[in-house]
Amino acid sequence: HIDFNDKDALFIYDIITRVEQRENERRSHKSQIGKIQKLKEAQKSNKSVYLGGSALFGYKNENKEWKLNKDEVKWVKWIFNAYENGKSTKDIKNHLDKEGVATRRTKSGLWNMVTIQKMLANKTYTGIHSVKVRKLGGRVFSFKVPKIITVSQFNNVQKKLFANQRMKDNNKQ
Repeated sequence: HIDFNDKDALFIYDIITRVEQRENERRSHKSQIGKIQKLKEAQKSNKSVYLGGSALFGYKNENKEWKLNKDEVKWVKWIFNAYENGKSTKDIKNHLDKEGVATRRTKSGLWNMVTIQKMLANKTYTGIHSVKVRKLGGRVFSFKVPKIITVSQFNNVQKKLFANQRMKDNNKQ
């Protein structure tokens, strides 16, 4: 414990804090360099490198590569088909909840409509995943991952999402 009234103790505390801060910055920088290297290698080799975090619904991390999660793939396809065929995100949410389809994050086990909208807008499902690296001025690295839906289906869904968003905006006015 530090006696903040003792100037020498405060001085040493300040030095230790700054050293720890610098170490954290160096560790973070080293981690970024490693990720960038992996992304560059993935682009060259056409490998689907997995950089960590939780996998996108429909995928899993297997040996640091993107692989399909067979149980979830059928639901990803169902979500895109349902939306493309006129179902709302609320209809989709209710169906997934009724069928007991497990979510990745919610404690309640219930689907979130924003999650469904983000999935519908996520181009990764077409087989190309992109990672933006802020430390490189926002440079984007793209590489192949296993494809779940077609590009044309994705584009159809984007048109519907855009049209529905415009209708919502018009209703607000």
